[in-house]
Amino acid sequence: MQLTSKQPLCLACAIASAAALAGCGGTVSTGSYSGESHAVAERISAFQRDATEASQKKVCNEDLSAKLREQIAKSGKGCEEALKEQLKAVEDITLEVKSISVQGKSASAQVSSTYSGKPCASTLLLAKEGSAWRISGQRSSCR
Repeated sequence: MQLTSKQPLCLACAIASAAALAGCGGTVSTGSYSGESHAVAERISAFQRDATEASQKKVCNEDLSAKLREQIAKSGKGCEEALKEQLKAVEDITLEVKSISVQGKSASAQVSSTYSGKPCASTLLLAKEGSAWRISGQRSSCR
């Protein structure tokens, strides 16, 4: 999955420290992963597809964790409304998954993107809810 944007990679930026990845572009290559890592890569790919299609409902209901949705709700906006605002600010996002690490019901994906024409490394955090992986946060030093 490849993402490039005028704004730093984030999963509901400025909304209760949550961030919102969204964008245009391809999907994450999941072929090199197996087991739970493959499931994590598939969730990131689904998130990319749903965001590209501007399907805020799918992103909120299927891609984001309950905890992240709660953080967004604390901002006073609904998840779909908050994501709609974020998607308006995204020009073109290209995200490349470099590696995935799974530890029990937590996972992290090292990703790279481009921010203001410069390489940017970030970490997507995921949590397993029931049998599905959901995006639960993000760490980035890109500014």
